[in-house]
Amino acid sequence: MASAASDSKPPFTPSTPVVPTPPESGAATAASTPASFATAEQDDRGAPMDVDEPTVVEEPTFPTPPTTEPGSASADKDSRDSKPEQASSSKGKARETSPTPAPTPDAADLEPEPESLESRLAKLDLKDLGDGSQFTVEELYTLLEAATQLKDAGNKLYTSRPPKLDAARDDYLKALSYLPAAPKHLPPPSLDELAGGDRFREISDDEAEQIEADEAAGYERVTADLAIRDAQRAIYGNLGAVYAAQKKDKETVDACTKALTYDPTYIKALQRRAAANERIGTWNALAAAQRDLSALLVLLPIDSPQRDSIHATLDKLAPRIKQQQEKEKADVLGKLNNL
Repeated sequence: MASAASDSKPPFTPSTPVVPTPPESGAATAASTPASFATAEQDDRGAPMDVDEPTVVEEPTFPTPPTTEPGSASADKDSRDSKPEQASSSKGKARETSPTPAPTPDAADLEPEPESLESRLAKLDLKDLGDGSQFTVEELYTLLEAATQLKDAGNKLYTSRPPKLDAARDDYLKALSYLPAAPKHLPPPSLDELAGGDRFREISDDEAEQIEADEAAGYERVTADLAIRDAQRAIYGNLGAVYAAQKKDKETVDACTKALTYDPTYIKALQRRAAANERIGTWNALAAAQRDLSALLVLLPIDSPQRDSIHATLDKLAPRIKQQQEKEKADVLGKLNNL
C-alpha cells in the first residue's frame, strides 16, 4: 500500500519559479522584471511574447586594465611583447609594397649577341680579294663595314685642325685593302664621251651581256657590288684630296683617276686631277687637264658659278698646250741629233 500511495503522489512542484539562465553574451535581465514573466510563453529567440514593455539589457562591463608608468618593468615587458607583432606587420607591408621581380627569361629565349666585326673578319681570307666573287653577300658587307669605319676615321683626321694628313692617308689606304675590285656591271660613259657632250648612247653587245649577268646574279649581289664600288670611289677621291693638300701632284692624279674609273661624273675628282695636271705642266698633262675641264662644263649646272673660271682656264690652256708641244718636240729632235 505504501508503494501504491507513493505512486499516486502528484509531481513535485517547486514553490519558487525557475528563472532562465541569461545568454552567454553577458546581457542580463533587469532585477525589476517580475518573476512571472519568466514562465510566460517565449518565441524562438527566447524573448517573452506577452510583455508590453521591452526588456532592459545592460551593457556588459569589463575590468579596467591596470595602468603602467613609463619606464617601469611591466611597461618594458609590454613594449618587448609588442615588437615582434610590429615587426611582423612591417614585413607584411614591405611585402605588399615591394615590386614583383620580372621573370627571368630562359636561356633559349635570349637572343645571341651579334658577332663582332673583328671576329667576322678573322673568318675571311683577306690575302687575295680579287673581284670578290668568292665571298657571299653577307661577307661582302662585312668587308664594306670595315672599310667604312676606316674611311670615317680618315675623314676626322683630314678635317681636324690642323689636319693630320699622313694619318688620314694611312686610314684611307687601309680601308681600300678591305675592298675587292668592283665587278664591271654596266660601265658608265667614258671621259671622252663626256667631253664631247655625248651623254646618251646605245649600249654595246658586251654591255648587254653584262646586264644579263647582273640579272642572273640577283638583286642582292648586284646591290652589294655597287655599294663596294661607291665606297672605292669615295675613298680614292678622299685620298686624292690628301695628296693635293700635300702638293703631291702625281699621286693626286693617280688617286683621282682610280676614283673616276668607278664614276667618271665625279666632279671633285675631275677638278683635283685637272689642277694637278696643270701644275705638272707636261704636254700630256695639260691635254688631260683640258679634257677634264671640258667634261666639267658638261656636268656642271648651267647656272654654276664655276663655269666662268673653267672657261677662263681653258682659254689659257690652249696656247700653253701648243707651246709645250713644240718644246717637247724640239727636245726629242735635239736628242736624236745628238745620237
